[in-house]
Amino acid sequence: MDMIFGGVAMLKHDWRAWIVMALVALKAAHSVWLYFRCPVVCGRHEPSPEDIAAARAYRFKPPLSYLILMLLGMGLAIGGLYLLGDPRLGPIALGLLVLGVFIFSSEPNRLTVQGAMKEVIATTGASGDANILARDNLRTAHRARAVIEVIIVAAVGALLFLL
Repeated sequence: MDMIFGGVAMLKHDWRAWIVMALVALKAAHSVWLYFRCPVVCGRHEPSPEDIAAARAYRFKPPLSYLILMLLGMGLAIGGLYLLGDPRLGPIALGLLVLGVFIFSSEPNRLTVQGAMKEVIATTGASGDANILARDNLRTAHRARAVIEVIIVAAVGALLFLL
């Protein structure tokens, strides 16, 4: 464990580690922005009748890219952990580790947000509280995604600033 902390402590002086931190922070900021300003949640998006019909016929089936991204994220995280102690490849290893963790922890939420958007579009024009509940589900999905990404940014920032 001391080897990992020693490797991470060296990284705060490397510019590549800060670039990885900045990229992850930009993605987290985008998710926070979507949480507050999503056009579907705010009602600024008017779906066409074709979009509504397609959303009502939608059945959840995760795409093959989901499996590939999840395996890629896990592989990057494990590879990053193995290379973290190497003095020459330390910054690259941290980038792989952060990117891997970021991918396999935010990818399921991306599918949740997409499904919730389909639900909002499908309930557009429906009577009752169905659309209100769908918008609440979408807002909750956006919040969960933003919180997870902000926590990852905070953890990486704490590692770089405090070690």
